[in-house]
Amino acid sequence: MEVEVRENLKKIRAQRPCESPRQNCTAFCLYTVERRFVTICAMNLNRLLTGPIFLIGFYLFSASPLEGQEPSNCSGPFTVVFSDGSSACASSSDTVGLQPNQTVTVVAQYPASSIGHQITAVALDGGRIIGPVSQSVDDPSATVQFQFQADADPGTYQVSLRDGSEEVAVSFWVLDATTPVNNPVVVNQ
Repeated sequence: MEVEVRENLKKIRAQRPCESPRQNCTAFCLYTVERRFVTICAMNLNRLLTGPIFLIGFYLFSASPLEGQEPSNCSGPFTVVFSDGSSACASSSDTVGLQPNQTVTVVAQYPASSIGHQITAVALDGGRIIGPVSQSVDDPSATVQFQFQADADPGTYQVSLRDGSEEVAVSFWVLDATTPVNNPVVVNQ
């Protein structure tokens, strides 16, 4: 019976324009063996691309940091955010350049296994931590953030982040404006 239906369909398959309830649709009617009309609508290319284009645009918009937001795509464990909204990515082996008395926000990324741990920030070589020095890693993104203010004197300043017996440090250098040759290479130049 299936073979007979196919043969009959081949004989009757005369495509002729018919009305479609869809707008902007080229439709063709097929009169089948069961005497029913079937509407076949060609896919509109604009509609086909609208979804993926929208999703790509949404991804690009959400991936780019907005003004005043910390970027989340830093490859190092530290993101240093400056007062003008710019930022620098750093690891423990990098040095971040600061101006005398400059205050920055440091966002430290921890592994997800650190959620619930207490992190303590300590200024080792001068400068000071502004706000709470001890924070719990409660954020689902496993980050803690604190503010550090350097002193006026040029030189190195380190901030230690302690998680029990484990310790990581971020290094800063207050730039020497009078003798720039004394300044080391910093990640934000």
